[in-house]
Amino acid sequence: MKTQSFFYRIETRVEFTKEEVDILTKCSAAHYDHKCQAAHQVGGVIYNMDTEVKWASEEGKNPSMQLTWQQVDLLAKITEMLSQSWQPYYQEAKKLHYFFAKTLNEMRERFEKANT
Repeated sequence: MKTQSFFYRIETRVEFTKEEVDILTKCSAAHYDHKCQAAHQVGGVIYNMDTEVKWASEEGKNPSMQLTWQQVDLLAKITEMLSQSWQPYYQEAKKLHYFFAKTLNEMRERFEKANT
């Protein structure tokens, strides 16, 4: 047996607010996809972000969490599907979607740089 090469996984640490987590929760709950819906339930990435908000506020810190490519991609998908009924949250969700899309592009660039 012989090792041929090594690959490095890129993760990112994201800082967020309670208001942003609330928007993500609402988008997740209204999403058609079961994986997107599960994200705000126990064990899901949005649920974990909400828990981090609570812990960070108790410690007087800004909430942040380390996210994998798959988690950022899921958050981008969750914020992508918006309908007219989301008018009050449309602009906030759109900003979050652009943030996650930009973060995915940066993660891809760093992955390619680290693994070439």
